[in-house]
Amino acid sequence: MNEIKIIGPYPISLNAYKRIVNNRLYRTKEANEFKEKIQELAKETGLIDPFDGFVEVDIVIYPKLTKTAIKLSKKDPLYYLKIQCLDVDNCLKVLLDSFNKVIYTDDKKIVKLTVCKGKPYCEEGATHIIVKKIDEECYK
Repeated sequence: MNEIKIIGPYPISLNAYKRIVNNRLYRTKEANEFKEKIQELAKETGLIDPFDGFVEVDIVIYPKLTKTAIKLSKKDPLYYLKIQCLDVDNCLKVLLDSFNKVIYTDDKKIVKLTVCKGKPYCEEGATHIIVKKIDEECYK
């Protein structure tokens, strides 16, 4: 297996990822639940061991399909770029860390990362992720 495709939940914000209490940094309950869900979906793909080599990661973030989005979609073909959505860079740390030791051995192995915002299609939003193992000969 050289490629995994996952349709996951709408990502959480980096702002909801960690908290500091009494000078101690910890991951929030929301972050732990998101990470567990993403890891569960990754295991459902049939991947037994994480990719050990270099990988490419493609992510499409689909905003939540709200009543406002539906209303705007009738007037503006680019409505999905204007509705409330996480900044595409804001959720990357959470997503990429969730795959460590599950899809790839370490996010340091990512050599190409593509992220974009898609048109909303479901009420709760979603994230489509493709992780491809790549030929290391390309990077020698």
